[in-house]
Amino acid sequence: MRNVRRCARAFTLVELLVAVVVVTILAAVAVPKAASSTRRAKESALRQTLTQLRNAQVQFHVLYEAYPNALSDFTNPNPPLRVWTDSISPKLWGTRVYRGALLQPGVAQSSNLILDPVSGNNFSVSRLANGELRIRSSATGRDSRGVRFSTY
Repeated sequence: MRNVRRCARAFTLVELLVAVVVVTILAAVAVPKAASSTRRAKESALRQTLTQLRNAQVQFHVLYEAYPNALSDFTNPNPPLRVWTDSISPKLWGTRVYRGALLQPGVAQSSNLILDPVSGNNFSVSRLANGELRIRSSATGRDSRGVRFSTY
């Protein structure tokens, strides 16, 4: 009688296999959803970062009547000696008062590097004819909507 009672309380091999199959199916459905939400979050962070960088460039231009030398000028607590007013050559800084980091006013950044959230690398930066920085994502491929990262 003891053996019959023990068997009645234990799982059979078939029940165990069914449970494993159900868990596997649930994991197969959940993992891609989590991966795609992570990707969309990185894309959103990229769009937000690019907007902040472009707004910081506008603020920099309004403040100094010139364009920055590099992205690090947005967060550098010490102003550069020269700034770009056109694409030919940088001009002397002048006597304007530096107001601190432009991305977070009044707060000096601990790092002068601003990285692309999708690729993890530096942003792609080129200088336009008027001296303005053209800031683009350095990520390759397309986002979840099919838009190329290089057009961001």
